[in-house]
Formats: sequence, structure tokens, C-alpha cells
Amino acid sequence: MENLKNGFLWGLGFGLSITIIILIAQYLNPNEYEKMQDYTPTKIESFKVISKVSRVEGSNFIIAGEYKVTGSPEFERYRVDAVIRNEKGIFQQQCSSDVDNHSVEAEKNFTKVIVCRDFSDVDSASSIEINLFGLK
Repeated sequence: MENLKNGFLWGLGFGLSITIIILIAQYLNPNEYEKMQDYTPTKIESFKVISKVSRVEGSNFIIAGEYKVTGSPEFERYRVDAVIRNEKGIFQQQCSSDVDNHSVEAEKNFTKVIVCRDFSDVDSASSIEINLFGLK
């Protein structure tokens, strides 16, 4: 019974300390916290796929590509999304990978690898649609 009581008190103290740290962080810089809450993805229309290759490694479907943004990017974060469909156009899986914002520059090529984990039906994957999203 003593161990249960001690465990409860340790857990309660840990939870309170984390809560206090979050509240202090919000108090010191509330704009950063609000910006984190307001990240909404925006599809970047000036995104072009220069080349892409895909392969299977175990149960992972790996897509490596070279991409380019023709417009001027103005986002804080970027994410490359891949939507995989079978030969009938039926959705199979969506995967994404964050891109370093220093890599995304206007008129400059960049490379990125997207890993789709636990991909079960590799043989029927026929089309891969890749898009770039910006997050403010």
C-alpha cells in the first residue's frame, strides 16, 4: 500500500510540474504557442516533381524524388505528401515527410525521401501523387 501511495504522489508531482512548465512557457511567449496551434497546411501550386523513383524495402514503400518550387515560398515549415493509389484509382495509403525550410528556395531543386511504413499491397500500387504543403 505504501508503494502505491508513493507512486501516486510521484505521478501527481510530475504531472503538476509539466503543467506548470507549459503555463509558464505560454505566459512568457504566447505568440509562439498560438502560432503552433494555427499551423494550417496550404497546397503550394508552384511545386513541380522533377523526377521520382520508388522501391520496396521489407514492408516499407520508399519514394525518392527531386522537386522544385517555381514561385517564392513564404512558409515557416514544409511537408511533402505522397498519395498512393492502385491501378483502379482506389486510395491505398498517404505518407508525408517534413522538409527543412532552408531546402525550399525559389527555382532551386531539392531532394526528399518519403517512407510509407507498413505498406501491405505493394504489387498493386500504380500511381503516386506528390504535393508540397506549406505551414504558416
